[in-house]
Amino acid sequence: MDIIKSNEILKQSYRIYNNFDEDEKEKIFKLINLVDYNYDEFIDFFWKFDAEIGEIGGYSFSPDPKGPAPIAKGVGRELFRPLQYARSEFEMHSYPNGRYILDDLGLHLEIVMKFILTKKIINRLKKINRKTLGTLYHSYFKSEIKDIDINENIKDFITIYNRAKHTVNMDPNRERNISIYDGIISYIFIRKLSNELLGPFYSEIYDLIDKYRDRIIISKSMYTKKIDSSKYFKLKY
Repeated sequence: MDIIKSNEILKQSYRIYNNFDEDEKEKIFKLINLVDYNYDEFIDFFWKFDAEIGEIGGYSFSPDPKGPAPIAKGVGRELFRPLQYARSEFEMHSYPNGRYILDDLGLHLEIVMKFILTKKIINRLKKINRKTLGTLYHSYFKSEIKDIDINENIKDFITIYNRAKHTVNMDPNRERNISIYDGIISYIFIRKLSNELLGPFYSEIYDLIDKYRDRIIISKSMYTKKIDSSKYFKLKY
């Protein structure tokens, strides 16, 4: 199905969308239709979809980041705090800014990549921690992912993320550089991707955040149960 008839999403977002399965496309299509016409229903459906992806996502947290941190410190806070900020951007504004959502998603993916790479390259920890998302992916991570479509979609996401981070449109008569539709598509993509990447580590992560478990909601993933990550990734742990 055609997701939008106008040019309201970036070509990179359209390519990412085309690699979702038909059920996911239908849900994203519904979200994009709801966001402009029934925001309350959009929010309800969006976080139900997020919970279906499972594990820890934006749905796990309160939308207000100014309250007590659900995960107060450590790896869990570093990994998932950006997803709480993304939830806040979706919920605490009359119409969310796609650029800020992309910023949060890019930070989340960057931290996920650093977390995994430090498991593999301990003696280069400081060097890795100084790298940006694009450099991390192209220099260290790209060769570890053997699925061509996933690699292409990660590159597309990084392009969108860099545009969101560095391009500011100050002309009110021009279309936004990043739309909320781009934010919706990228959010679903990054949630699924990070779940697959972190899959081997969730037992360790949950042990580390055990004392905070009563502060967050965690739904077991419908996707990681179906996906054999070894078909997609070369990563060995």
